[in-house]
Amino acid sequence: MNTGWRMDPGVRLLALDVGATKIHALAEGGNGGQHLFDRVYPNAGWSQMTGLKRAERLRGLVESVSQKIGPLTAIVAGVHGIDADPLARIFAEVLKESAPVLHVTNDSGLVVPAAGLDTGIGVIAGTGSSVTLHRCDGRVRLLGGWGWVLGDDGGASGLVKALARHCLKIQDAGGADEATDLLVCRFGLEDAREFGRYMLATDARDWSNAASAVFDAARAGSAAAAAAIEDNIAGLVKTVAMAAMGDPPVSDIVCAGGVFANQAGYFRDFGARVRDRLGERYRVQLLRAAPVQGGLAIARRLVADLSVPIKEQGGRT
Repeated sequence: MNTGWRMDPGVRLLALDVGATKIHALAEGGNGGQHLFDRVYPNAGWSQMTGLKRAERLRGLVESVSQKIGPLTAIVAGVHGIDADPLARIFAEVLKESAPVLHVTNDSGLVVPAAGLDTGIGVIAGTGSSVTLHRCDGRVRLLGGWGWVLGDDGGASGLVKALARHCLKIQDAGGADEATDLLVCRFGLEDAREFGRYMLATDARDWSNAASAVFDAARAGSAAAAAAIEDNIAGLVKTVAMAAMGDPPVSDIVCAGGVFANQAGYFRDFGARVRDRLGERYRVQLLRAAPVQGGLAIARRLVADLSVPIKEQGGRT
């Protein structure tokens, strides 16, 4: 993604990568686009907030950044939980006075631009999972991201949920798997049949931390863990295939999130399965840049596309 455009010294761009546990704020401006601000904030309680309260928290953060670096020209916010237009409109309404140019999207929408691409499929496997298609016509489509109760195949919560399910199936069949005792001990339970109750009563961000144990158990020979990993790769590949059907010219698939980043074998197997299903022309890569960089890339494009130049200090024209 290269606009071939040089920013005016007074232009200030702010990108926000808003996750369920932290917010990464990155601002740049001036000739050469030097970084003016770069900070990660904790984001405790986000999942329990209403859309309005979330938007107001973000507005407070934006105001704090603006006080430090000056008036903002453009803000691009990739926000965890923005899965539908009505939610995006809440954020747009609350933030509308914060900058002349404002763009709010799901946090997964930052992945492909962060890789320097205009088109492609972004795949996140973190605590949850989602797939975002960036079409050749500029439209963006979100798939998955349903949350752990209904989906999140491929993410940490999906992996742990699948492991618990396979352990219970094996136990019901009269068998035993070493991963059962591993999860029972990890969760501090008395019996595997408490898995469901525990997951419902506990924040998914807490029990999904056991995802690393799924891979450890698989390497130790657990059939339940191996089946859980296979289920999650298959589910995520299926979602990617649905995205690919919608826009055949797209051939780049960019992966991000802690599960991909921390489990090289998982990322490798996912890429192989994608190519097996969709063909060798699909290029699967792991995102090396911080996703928030994708917000800056979008902001640069939005400001460069303006037909009327932005006044210095980010003022309205």
